Amino acid sequence: MNIEQIRQLVADLTAAGLSGAEIDKPGFKLSLKRGVSAEYSSSTEASENQPEPDALQVKASGVGRLLLAHPDDSIVLAPVGSDIQPGQLIAILAVGTLLLPVRSQHAGQVCSVLVANDTTVSYGQPLISLLPFDADAVQP
Repeated sequence: MNIEQIRQLVADLTAAGLSGAEIDKPGFKLSLKRGVSAEYSSSTEASENQPEPDALQVKASGVGRLLLAHPDDSIVLAPVGSDIQPGQLIAILAVGTLLLPVRSQHAGQVCSVLVANDTTVSYGQPLISLLPFDADAVQP
């Protein structure tokens, strides 16, 4: 199963109003969940952060667990206050054993992380807010 097929499954779940689905075959297991569970949002400070009014948002490119650092080390990829360039790796989306890169589409400085590490996120969910550099300022 490729990423486009997974995205289509997520779209089908959304259209049907379903909150999740699991596919379990020999050698392949996929679990999709739509939205963030209440247990994460009530117990984490990161999910309560509000983006700055002029901030750019980096959003989830799929459904999975958000990892702010690679599982093999503990170095946060995009800590608050760091400068980010377009295309830079800022997080990882874990879908089962598959690790997908989350890259920034914008240049700016990380002003807040909107989702706690190891939280299940949905497609299009805002993950990180960036204050744009002067040259990339948001036009009204």
